[in-house]
Amino acid sequence: LYSVDDSASIRSWDVQTGACVASASGHELGIKSIVASEGRLVTGSLDMTVRIWDPATLECIATLDCLGDSVMDIIFIGKWLLAAGTHSVRIWDFASRQLYRVLDGSRWPLCFADGMLFCAQYDVPQNVQVWTAIEEDPNKWKIVDVLKGHSSEITS
Repeated sequence: LYSVDDSASIRSWDVQTGACVASASGHELGIKSIVASEGRLVTGSLDMTVRIWDPATLECIATLDCLGDSVMDIIFIGKWLLAAGTHSVRIWDFASRQLYRVLDGSRWPLCFADGMLFCAQYDVPQNVQVWTAIEEDPNKWKIVDVLKGHSSEITS
């Protein structure tokens, strides 16, 4: 089990004893999101970076620059790592660490279910954009609907 906080630290926990077994820092500002699955450990921060960690040692093994956009949420869709900020969603090929596509006009939070990607609309953050994300190639993903009805900014 891993946790992150606004002091920019990441911690690894022994769930049976409740003890913190390791901690690390690397981000310069608070960490807002963490994903741990299939041997991958990734964090997103207000310092406008995504960091990839060795889950066993908590050593940072790569940093992805999000170019002026704080990272508020991260998810995996297959081989793609999505980093959602306050202005856009960046899609990275996780294996090569190459930026593949930027969804301008979309922002955090992110949710993926049943081949659909859901995220907030940048200029109207109370609206939810619905993207088809069935295609393997994110360049083929398209907005198919916008859900309206919230009276304040979407947070999750």
